[in-house]
Amino acid sequence: MFSFLTRKIYETEPDAFGLDLSDLSFKFAQLKRTRRGTKLVAFGFGDIPKGVMVNGEIQNEGEMIKVLAGAFAKPAYGSLTTRHVVCSLPEEHSFTRV
Repeated sequence: MFSFLTRKIYETEPDAFGLDLSDLSFKFAQLKRTRRGTKLVAFGFGDIPKGVMVNGEIQNEGEMIKVLAGAFAKPAYGSLTTRHVVCSLPEEHSFTRV
């Protein structure tokens, strides 16, 4: 009846893939935890055309969508099984407070 109380929280969270963007390139990877360890599900990378991203800001949103959508559709390895993403922030637009 109360089986939801015995589940671990991390089991109910959705899978996600990691995305790293820079001014000139991008990389993404999706990992999955299995009984035997961690498994690489998908991996991809590519170049971002000059002028699409400048100083950590996307200048041409349409072109960026086109580049990333193409890479997500056909990764270098495997295939993405989720639409959830964890993305890194450009250094120019992040700060910490001590």
